[in-house]
Amino acid sequence: MKTTTRSPKPLSYRIEATEPRLTGYGGAGLLAQFFERLHLPESLAALPDLPATRKAAPAQVLLAMLYGLVLDRSRQAHLADLGADAVFLQLAGLEGILSQSALSRFLSRLRMPTAHAVLELNRTLVAGARQGFADWPTLTLDFDSHVQTCLGRPQRSAVGFNRRRRGARSYHPLFAFCGETRDFLGGRFRPGNAADRTGALALLDELRRWLKRSGFTGRLQFRGDNGFYAGWLLDALEQRDAGYAIVADLAGEGLQRHLVGLEYRPLDGEYAVAEFQYRAQGWKRARRMIAVRRRLHPKEPKRGKQLKLLEAQGYSFQLIVTNLALAPEQVWRFYNGRCNVENLIKEGRLGFSMDEVCSHAYAANALHNWLALLAGNLLGWLGERLQLPRRESIASLRERLLRIPARLVRTARHWVLKLSMHYRHLALFRRAHECLRA
Repeated sequence: MKTTTRSPKPLSYRIEATEPRLTGYGGAGLLAQFFERLHLPESLAALPDLPATRKAAPAQVLLAMLYGLVLDRSRQAHLADLGADAVFLQLAGLEGILSQSALSRFLSRLRMPTAHAVLELNRTLVAGARQGFADWPTLTLDFDSHVQTCLGRPQRSAVGFNRRRRGARSYHPLFAFCGETRDFLGGRFRPGNAADRTGALALLDELRRWLKRSGFTGRLQFRGDNGFYAGWLLDALEQRDAGYAIVADLAGEGLQRHLVGLEYRPLDGEYAVAEFQYRAQGWKRARRMIAVRRRLHPKEPKRGKQLKLLEAQGYSFQLIVTNLALAPEQVWRFYNGRCNVENLIKEGRLGFSMDEVCSHAYAANALHNWLALLAGNLLGWLGERLQLPRRESIASLRERLLRIPARLVRTARHWVLKLSMHYRHLALFRRAHECLRA
């Protein structure tokens, strides 16, 4: 007779809420130590035009928002929940967190000089983390933009191109990242009807001045998609002695006919490259074009415009305008390094709620955007400080180091943070604690 084993039944238990020293954010103390090393609380306190509040210092409100972004508790209601966690407040060094209604009033009184000052603070921290880029022969600026859909009619939102929600109002911020380190360097918070390259030249000049003040003496290199393909922008980059690799817009300019008769040099069984000189209408001179041809598989599904810009005779083509003195395949590989930007923006959207419109006020939404990207920089530098083998994803860092259950108790002489004996990353947590205290 065949015997069967019984599966264990779920445990029956009762609930008591009697532990005052428990928290789900045991890693908040690590963040507090790291923020102190960067003098972040003092820097936030020095920001201009911060609105006054009766229940908390304005800098503490911004610091609480930064904690919320890092811990994935960025919504106003979620921040209020953090304020009810006494152990978290003690670990983070916060006196308290505003209620949802008080935080909403605080955000509505913010002004654009404060949002601009957050960008300046971010750049100051970047310069400190990278020693001013003083010994760098080149530095690559990756420019990109993102459509941030709005619900309702927040200030200065507008209807523009929106692939996900046609006809919806949106913002269209512009971002600049360092290609070598993936640091966020600066941006412009724009209405949804702004073109991709609107404000790009002003942002480029702003970054050039900042880099010069920081000690960078090398050559700048610029990468952008076809939204930045414009003769006036190419002229401006050449006047500033900047190298560039920008994808050309193949639509409506007659460039397709130049791709047919070229002599392509195969790189492998799939890709081949060629180059030619081309002068578009309105250009002062011809410029170097790199054509990349890719053989399509017969049953290959259609892809987005950046991978299949043009299809003809079983090939897809990509065209890059450049002034770099590199072989065609090296220019193509250099441009492909820009793919990290898409990942960083996606990380900001999914990991730091960058798409969230936190207020009706334009300045508050701009400040939230820049705080989210500053939070991404901070977590990246934390991983570097801890010498992690690779840049950790936001979700991984939160799971391993930050959002962990803990109990804070007081002994005769010390505070002790008690963690579960089954915590799998205890060695990493101990190392992080010792590293940040050193």
